[in-house]
Amino acid sequence: MRYQCEVQARVRDLNTSGHVDNIAVMRILDEARVLFLSELTRVKGESVDPARAAEGLAGAAPGVNLLVVGQRVEYRQEMYVEPGTPFRVEVWLAHIGRSSIAMDFALRIGVPDDAPAQVVGETSAVLMDAATSRPWSITDAVRSILSPYLEDPLPLRERAAGS
Repeated sequence: MRYQCEVQARVRDLNTSGHVDNIAVMRILDEARVLFLSELTRVKGESVDPARAAEGLAGAAPGVNLLVVGQRVEYRQEMYVEPGTPFRVEVWLAHIGRSSIAMDFALRIGVPDDAPAQVVGETSAVLMDAATSRPWSITDAVRSILSPYLEDPLPLRERAAGS
C-alpha cells in the first residue's frame, strides 16, 4: 500500500529558469515523509501530534526518534509549474530492518497519475532510542503498523563508475 499526499508548490520552489529547484524537491519529499509518519499513527488509531511526527511514528513509539542517515534522489524529467499547483507524492516502505527503514518516494506534478514519476527517491532512517542514543529495535507492534506499506524498492540507476 502507498501513502499519497499533496504538497503545494510555492513561488520560491521555482528557480530562475522557471522549473522546480532541486533543493525544493528535497523539502517536498521531507514534508511528504513527515505526513506519512503522521499517517502511520492514524492507522494505529491514536491521536496525532504533528510536532512529534518527525520523531518517528508520532506517538506509536514514544521516546523514539527517526534519524535520517541517507537520501538519494533521481530527477527523471524537468518540472515546470505554476506556484500553488500541488505536487503529488507517493510514499511507501522499501525495507523494514531490525532498527531501520527505507522509504521510497515518487513525485509528479502537472502530469496524469499514471505517468512516470518525474522525481523518485529513497530516504534511509534509523529509529533511535532518545534516552540512550542507540538504535531502537522495531517492536512487533510497530512492525505491524509499518508492514502494510512495504512494497518493492524503486529501481534506481546504478552509480557511475569512478575514474
